[in-house]
Amino acid sequence: MRRFVVSTPSLAGLAALLLAPKSGQELRGEIGDAATRAEERAEDLKGQMAGKYEELKSKMDQHMKEHAKDAAEATEELAQDVEAQIEEA
Repeated sequence: MRRFVVSTPSLAGLAALLLAPKSGQELRGEIGDAATRAEERAEDLKGQMAGKYEELKSKMDQHMKEHAKDAAEATEELAQDVEAQIEEA
């Protein structure tokens, strides 16, 4: 399913096309060209967003691994301290 997002410049461009004195065939051609350009731009933005998503996901995964390692080390230290206190008691 395709979704179409309308922006203010798109609406202004469409209004200019519709209000300009042109033949029906010429107008349909220009509308088709504008729609093609809008679709290409949307695909470009989609690709950029996918790239940014993957970049942020990778950074987040690395960050989580680092904190998981820190938490595991802290837990191990705490467990050793508790065991030492139990043995002393």
